[in-house]
This record gives sequence, C-alpha cells and structure tokens, in this order.
Amino acid sequence: MDAIQSSTLKSLRLPTPSMEEQERIAAIYAAMQSRIERDETRLAKLRAQKLGLMQDLLTGKVRVPEAPAAAAHA
Repeated sequence: MDAIQSSTLKSLRLPTPSMEEQERIAAIYAAMQSRIERDETRLAKLRAQKLGLMQDLLTGKVRVPEAPAAAAHA
C-alpha cells in the first residue's frame, strides 16, 4: 500500500464532538476508571481472603462440619 501523503491528511475533514460532549465523555471515562480501580482492589482483597480461608481449611485450622447422613445421600 502506498504511503498516505501529508497533503491528503491535511485535506481530510474529521468530525469531532463539541467541547461539552467531550467533557461529558471525559467525565464518564473518569468515573468508569475509578469504578474499575475500586473493583480491582475489592477483587484482590477477596482473592486474598479466599486464599486465607483455603489455607485454614487445608491445614485443619478450621474444621468443616459433617453433613447430616440424610442430606449426604440426597
């Protein structure tokens, strides 16, 4: 493919949103980024908690109660 000439690029008219719409988009983006960061932090905490609980169960530190006999055969 031939290279695009700078004169071709300069002649292109690209639509852009109004400044107000750009600000709204930026605000929504910032809010979503903030939510993603909060969710990632929460996920990391939950994974650490899960790891701790698994360790407690596997080492016998916490005992798992036995299921009643009737429920075990259902």
